[in-house]
Amino acid sequence: MKEKQFACVVLGMAIFACFFGIMKMQTKLQEARKEAESAKESAEAASRERVVTSANFADLEKRSQAQIEYYRIWKPHFESFPQGEHVTKEFELKMKEADVNPFTESFEPAAYTDKFGVISKLQRVDLVFVGGYEMLFNFLGTIESSINTARVTSCSVKKAAGDEDIRMELTIDVPIIETADAAGAPTP
Repeated sequence: MKEKQFACVVLGMAIFACFFGIMKMQTKLQEARKEAESAKESAEAASRERVVTSANFADLEKRSQAQIEYYRIWKPHFESFPQGEHVTKEFELKMKEADVNPFTESFEPAAYTDKFGVISKLQRVDLVFVGGYEMLFNFLGTIESSINTARVTSCSVKKAAGDEDIRMELTIDVPIIETADAAGAPTP
């Protein structure tokens, strides 16, 4: 009889172990369902956020189309003078070609921030010339046509002392945009 009792106890323990295992698996299954539901809700929320963000981006892009087009048109000109030394060399070349010699000259980088955040610095060129009216204004026109991004910040023209026609004090700012080529990184 002891064997039957022992078999019943073992069978009871096996049933209890199976019941305990089933309860554990059911608990884990419910936790997994809750996590899956939570993940599904998070994914749906992320999807809605992506749709809203995408719509906002499309709206911003549509409203900014004029600025984007403006930037696209002028970007090649900005990139043609990515560093201050190129601006200095270009000015020196144009002065040599025009046969104008500045009385004083200064080429200094300056910090600058435009409203679109594209331009972070510029090369400021300060020049003082004494010479003929036609020669100096032709030089200024040459600079404006050869360096499209150049902006005349100030230009003061006065009667020169002595035999020369005029004295021209000129300040020109040339935006400098750091490009991948200037930074040494390959362009895509």
